[in-house]
Amino acid sequence: MSAVTRLLGGMSAVASAAGGRRRLATVGLSGGRRRLATVAAPEHFLHVGPGGDWWEGGGIYAAKHNPGDYVRSLPLPVGTRVRGDVPAGELRAMYDAAAVDAAWLEPSWSAGDPTAALAAPGRCQLGDDWTPCALRDRVWIADDTMVATFDLPDASAPLGLSTCACVLARGGAGDDGEPVVRPYTPVSTNALVGAFQVMVKVYERGTLSRALAALDVGDAVDFKHIAFNVKIQFPFGAKKVGMLAGGTGIAPMLQALHALLGSTDDNTEVTVLYGSRSSRDVLAEATLDDWCAKHARLKVVHVLSDEPAGSASPHARGRIDAGLVEAHLPPPGDDALLFVCGPPPMYDALCGPRGDADAVTGVLGDLGYAPAQVVKF
Repeated sequence: MSAVTRLLGGMSAVASAAGGRRRLATVGLSGGRRRLATVAAPEHFLHVGPGGDWWEGGGIYAAKHNPGDYVRSLPLPVGTRVRGDVPAGELRAMYDAAAVDAAWLEPSWSAGDPTAALAAPGRCQLGDDWTPCALRDRVWIADDTMVATFDLPDASAPLGLSTCACVLARGGAGDDGEPVVRPYTPVSTNALVGAFQVMVKVYERGTLSRALAALDVGDAVDFKHIAFNVKIQFPFGAKKVGMLAGGTGIAPMLQALHALLGSTDDNTEVTVLYGSRSSRDVLAEATLDDWCAKHARLKVVHVLSDEPAGSASPHARGRIDAGLVEAHLPPPGDDALLFVCGPPPMYDALCGPRGDADAVTGVLGDLGYAPAQVVKF
């Protein structure tokens, strides 16, 4: 495989020949850094030429050459990318049709196969002191949600975070002028060396999330991990686990599922009730579908609260309620645990405030679940 360098529309690109076509991977022009600053998923395009040469990038490529070299910029759905094995003939067909063939798209991010890369509490690279970690990359997986990859201080070692646990990030400036601190559960495992990934929903008034979305590659964010961030530890000691997640509350569930499904000697049955606003807002859906297909002991039930009328989505409508809990999750008992993570109104409705671990109110309280059976992430 050979490589040549071209200048395309003011953007440096590397073209590598493969199978009679070239995929052109964009890189930055200033100090090796790409400008990523945005607070919502930017427009993303498949740029393809008549011969099948292609690359992905932001902005419409305005070709000023003869018609034989004309490049078409075809918009890609948020959270997708073009598969690396797309044949040149399919690319030429997309060029002729001036439209992307969804059959040749894949999710822009995946959690990969379930991986039980476990570490004991106290082994995390991040400790009690704030440690700057540089942004390596950012991938938008929904209109308002991204997965950000940060470099670790020791590039030769994994994060070393126990399961289940989270890290703290700080940034931006709150009303008092001080940096805002928020918890994030990494969606990567300790199999990733030298970096970790967090899933971030960017809120309109979210000081820290907007600051994270506006970072450039190479900019640093302070992180730390304290003993309070260590939650229930795997193995969880239950025959059945029910998970109630809303939005990015799926992140700690992914962490737990990596351990549960990635351990060959674990037989825990798991059901996930996952609430999202609409089918466009379901996060890591392809990952969850894949894990369900490969692991019969995992079931995921999606619930959409604001799906447009007439949608063909097969998912249930409404919100997670007592009926869904009774229909799909294990009943109260010594062999069952429930994990809950989502926005504050979800905690209030289902189990009571996140910070109150000693009481279970709401739907789960009414159904008879005891505090020892409900883990609030």
